[in-house]
Formats: sequence, C-alpha cells, structure tokens
Amino acid sequence: MADDTAPAVFSVREHGSVAIPLDALTRGGRLDLFSGLLGRDLFSIQQRGDALHVQARGYIGLIPINERVSLDVAPRVPIRNLARVLQAGGFVPMALEEATRTYEQSEDELPSLRDLLASALLNALKPIALYGLLREYEERIELTNSPRGRVRVSARATQMAALGGSSRVCVARFERTEDIAPNRCVKLALRLLASDYARRGRDAKALVRRINAIYGLFDNAALDTRRTFLDDPVVTGAERLPPLRAYYRPALDLALTILSRSSVVLDRSGASVTLPSMVFSLDRAFEAYARCALAEEMFVIAPQFVVEDGNAVGRKPLFDDVESRDATPDIVVRDRFTGMTAVVLDVKYKPATGPPDRGDLNQVIAYAASYRAPQVVVVQPRADGGKRHRLRHLGSMGRLGAAQYVIDLDSTDFPGEARAFAHAVVDLARDAGDPLDLNS
Repeated sequence: MADDTAPAVFSVREHGSVAIPLDALTRGGRLDLFSGLLGRDLFSIQQRGDALHVQARGYIGLIPINERVSLDVAPRVPIRNLARVLQAGGFVPMALEEATRTYEQSEDELPSLRDLLASALLNALKPIALYGLLREYEERIELTNSPRGRVRVSARATQMAALGGSSRVCVARFERTEDIAPNRCVKLALRLLASDYARRGRDAKALVRRINAIYGLFDNAALDTRRTFLDDPVVTGAERLPPLRAYYRPALDLALTILSRSSVVLDRSGASVTLPSMVFSLDRAFEAYARCALAEEMFVIAPQFVVEDGNAVGRKPLFDDVESRDATPDIVVRDRFTGMTAVVLDVKYKPATGPPDRGDLNQVIAYAASYRAPQVVVVQPRADGGKRHRLRHLGSMGRLGAAQYVIDLDSTDFPGEARAFAHAVVDLARDAGDPLDLNS
C-alpha cells in the first residue's frame, strides 16, 4: 500500500526547471520551505501563472523542499563512474537532515562518508537507548544445590542426588539475554569506529565521546571479533525483527556497512541503508577528479612533471608588475626540475557539445600568459551522445597552443580514460618547449 504521507518527488536535471503546483510549495500565502535550506543555494523559485517553477542549481541528489515536496536532481551528463569520481576527489557531501533516504550499498568505500555513517549510526541507536535492547530467551543448564527452574530428571547428577550420592541436581531454565547476534553486530561496529577515530586525534574528540557514551549500552553483549553474527538471519535481513523491535533495522544496516568498509551508491535509491539525504556538487567533484587522476597517472608515466592545484599551492599573482588578484587555474603542470609551467588546465563541468565557451577560453589563455605556459587546455565532460571525446586542438597564437580535452564519465573503461587523459597532457608538456616570451 502506498504511503499517502510520502512527499511528492519532482525530477529535474542540474540547472533545469520543473513546474510545481502553487499549493504544494505555499502555506497560508507564504512559501513553505524547510528552514535548513536557507542560504544553501540549492534551487531558485519563480512564479509563472498558477505554478511555481523551481530551477535546480549545481547540486545532485534528493532535496527535500518541505514535508510535501522533494526535488530529485539528476546529473546533466551520463556518469556511470560516479563513485570513482567522488572517491578520487576526496569528496564530502552536504547532508540534509530534514529528510532521510534509503541508499543501495556499494562495495567502493568513500572515506569522506565515514563521519556521516558514524553520525547516522549514533542517531539510529537513540531509539534503542530509549525503548530498550533486543533480548532473547536462552536455555541455561547448571548443577546446583538450590534448584531454580526445571529439574532434568534424566540427568545423571539428578539421579545420583535421588540415590543420596550428591546434593546437587541438574536444572534447566530460560533467561533473557542481551548477548545475541544483533547486539554483538552493533557493538563491534562501535568498537571499530572508536578505534578509527582514536587515531585521528583531537579533531575527532566529539565523535569519540558520543561513541563511548553509547558503547556501554551493549556491555552485556560479547565483542564478537570473529563476526559469527554474520550468520544470523536477523542481522543480515533475511528474517524480520519482532514488530516491537523494528527500530533496530536502520542501526543494523549501518553497522554492517561500517563493518564491511563499504559505502553507498549516491546517485540512485535502494533499500539497504537509511541516511540523511545527501547532495553534492559535480562541478567541484569533477574538477577534483580531473586533478587527482592526472596527478596519479603522470607520477607513473612522467615523474619529471608535477601536478599542482592552481587554487592552492600552484597559484600566483595574475600580473607581474603590480599587486593583483591571483591567477587560479584548476591544474598547473610544472617541470619538476626547471620549475617551468608547461601546461595550464581549467576544468569546466559543462557538457562538451562543441568548442569551449569564449569566456572559458579567454580565461585560460589569460592564465597561460601569466604563467608563461605554452599550452592551455579546457577540460570538460562528454555530453550525452556527444561526438567530442579526448584531445582536440583548437588553435594557436604564435607558440601558444589551445586545446579541449573531453573526459567520458560514462566510460566502461574508466581507468583507461584516466590514462588517456594523462598521456595527452604529458605529450603537450613534452612538446611545450621554452616558456612563452611575451616581450617578443
């Protein structure tokens, strides 16, 4: 049966717009928005007739607008390798606490999601602390002088006592215990998190305190480092929890994700793990991926070149003779030994349906002049069905060469895509020659 209280979901692509009925976004004549969305620039709203048009910005994911409406924003380019892009760039998502979402588990770990998974597990344990731990009845058998429970008449000790040969009898009784598989699973996940965060030192103190505070709740459960609880059908989800203890499921799913050192698939829904809805900017992620992938591959094939972030260590003043703002190309490729900048690259998360925009080209050419770099490249993702792919020479101005490089984020051979990118840039760097002479 459908959940009538579930919010209506409107789908849209990045920077696209969708019409939403006026009464779904207003209440009492005013816009009805979650307060946590203010100042985050996730979307804009314009009124046209009897509908409000919501335009997505540069964030991907499920964005809860209010209790009745959510916006599901999809990438504007095909991207089957999203996890690898995010992992290479050390991506950190923005968590929207106003809504939760179920995600499919992924084998690829995203270290940047570790804090979010830890925080989500601690939040999922709050109902357990409030409503009680799951317990099961366990049969205990013992020899005792003070029988309590059912006397096992057939037991040898009981028969000996009946003949006067002993004062102890064998009894069996059922006791409720917390030392069961679900509790052992959660306890080990907490122990693993505590160990991880202890190594991070001072910056993780707050999380360590929260973990330690809840860890004592599971004192009566064994620390099952052999992970025998993985054979339990309730832990794995093959068997349902008792209805009154259904609040255990989110905690168990998160604990299993943490213990497996896995993550979640961010760009599609699933039924494995419940987390706060996460959104992310592919603009920043694509830039970080291009820089990291290039650095890793070039270190292997051409270690004489070093890849720098022009927004950080690789930045320099734009002008030579007067104080000015910095030139900040996304990627700077230098000769490790001479210090010369051979190539500057600017990464634009815009589908490559044709040559780069004139403004983007003008910007990277200005960077080339500042760095005296003989080669400039505008890096873009491949458009859906686009014919432009990999390196394309755009033109020259004297010794300054300009090119476009198009990366296929939907490639079935993504490692090969990164290697091809690196080889193309290495060839440009090796052919660069001397620094540009702007005085000639």
